[in-house]
Amino acid sequence: MCLSLVVMRCQPLRRALALFRDDKMKNVYLIGNGFDLNLGLRTSYKDFVISEYFMRNVDGDSELFDHLYLVHQNSNWIDIEKELEKFSKKCTDYHGLLSDYKKLCQSLKDYIQSIEISSMNRESSAYRLFSESDLEDFVVVNFNYTDSVYHILKSLGYGDEVRERILHVHGSVAQDEIIFGVDDKARINERHTFLYKSTSSIFSGSSCIEALDNFDKLHVFGHSLGDSDHMYFGFLHAIKCSLPPSGMLKAINLYHYGEEAKYDIYRQLHALTKNGVSELKNKTLYKDIELSK
Repeated sequence: MCLSLVVMRCQPLRRALALFRDDKMKNVYLIGNGFDLNLGLRTSYKDFVISEYFMRNVDGDSELFDHLYLVHQNSNWIDIEKELEKFSKKCTDYHGLLSDYKKLCQSLKDYIQSIEISSMNRESSAYRLFSESDLEDFVVVNFNYTDSVYHILKSLGYGDEVRERILHVHGSVAQDEIIFGVDDKARINERHTFLYKSTSSIFSGSSCIEALDNFDKLHVFGHSLGDSDHMYFGFLHAIKCSLPPSGMLKAINLYHYGEEAKYDIYRQLHALTKNGVSELKNKTLYKDIELSK
């Protein structure tokens, strides 16, 4: 990919951050895959693995695709990023894995592009997160590959310029480029650096980190704060370690489905704050909000 194209794709992020630095900016929406699932979109890894886009590569000639298929068959669930880490440790065929990884990325992109965004449920909690909020000043930190947030905002009367308020951390199918792989802390074969998300030419974690460092009110919807994205969430530990605020407290609204999801998120919060969740809560206006399915 040429340098000029990389710079062009980064410009919307820079414009969004320029908006974010405005004194009026208050709200940051941190969006994960649970958001799209709540909209009724079939964006899970499970949906991908049973799709024609994945299955056409399960032919006995691809060790990676065969491995992922068997894992899904045995458990009816799969975390592809975790499986990439596991597979890398035992794989000795560098060129074979590189070829399969490229096919996997392209297949995932093709699958996401095939999803009909217009079918999203406008009665869902995810849709109402934006339709029932004051959206005068906001930035969306979006970890999804879809354009669902953009389409919601367009349906609410925003123009095309609203794209500048959406940071696609891992790229999007609209950009025709996605970031897919493992976190830098993943223990993979040292030769398989192509699996790292940070290797991507469009990786720009600083934009996400800067947005998350400067919110007044943070809304976390559909994101588990999981291990593979911990690199972006240092702000939680920074808040915990900061002096007690003298002015207005930062607010954190964390949406979840039921007790199990709630405790999974708290497990991540304890890891991110080094067991300092109580201090985090003492220094913020913190709410965990249970959603109906």
